[in-house]
Amino acid sequence: MVAAIQIENLKFKYDEDDVLKYINLHVPKGSFVSILGPNGSGKTTLLKNVCHLLKPYEGQIVISDQLVERFKSKELAKEMAVVHQSASTEFDFNVEDVVLMGRFPYIKKFQSESLEDIAIATESMKKTSTLHLKHKTIKGISGGERQRVMIARALTQEPQILLLDEPISHLDIKYQLEILKLCKALNVENHLTIITTLHDINLATRFSDYIILMNHGEIVEIGKPFEVMTKENIKKVYEVDVAIVKIDQFENPMIIPL
Repeated sequence: MVAAIQIENLKFKYDEDDVLKYINLHVPKGSFVSILGPNGSGKTTLLKNVCHLLKPYEGQIVISDQLVERFKSKELAKEMAVVHQSASTEFDFNVEDVVLMGRFPYIKKFQSESLEDIAIATESMKKTSTLHLKHKTIKGISGGERQRVMIARALTQEPQILLLDEPISHLDIKYQLEILKLCKALNVENHLTIITTLHDINLATRFSDYIILMNHGEIVEIGKPFEVMTKENIKKVYEVDVAIVKIDQFENPMIIPL
């Protein structure tokens, strides 16, 4: 199975504190992967190491047969896009301009967006159902709409890998489902490798091909949702007892705290 990302013996420290401890990971190309674990387990730190926002203390991360740190920033942005937990609204750009920012890796200094760039951004807005918002300001739309716009901007980079850090936090359940259904559709239809951190274990189980369960900076288990999200693993990581319930319309079981 071809790997989109390979991580070997990754270790990361904040000062002298080990935050990630010898992470070894193989993410299959075209898969939808969720990283789960309690607060402080290292989920976001792992994601930031993958996209080179943080530099590992030890170990290596490889994408497209090349070490992440050897990519120039624009070349790395063509390989992977990142949607952060909270979209910045410091500047009140309109939606179309925000989405066009995804073409930055392809535009040379002192150049403007080409007709091709605008066409790619328009297609990204169509895929994310945000085209009707193109003339609205980023501050003038809802949280769910804003998150779809950020995904549209990421798609406009034309990446092979999409990283999302808690993309559904602070959203109502309607918009949580909307965002994850969109991500799953992009994963299936565009063969986009998706890695996301999540808190909701049932939504992760429903949408993911694979789950990485973390605790205290270490990987507890990696595998298919039904392999990873067992009563024993959940008790070990989250310190709660649960029932595992099979629901006919879903491939993977649902988890109910007791």
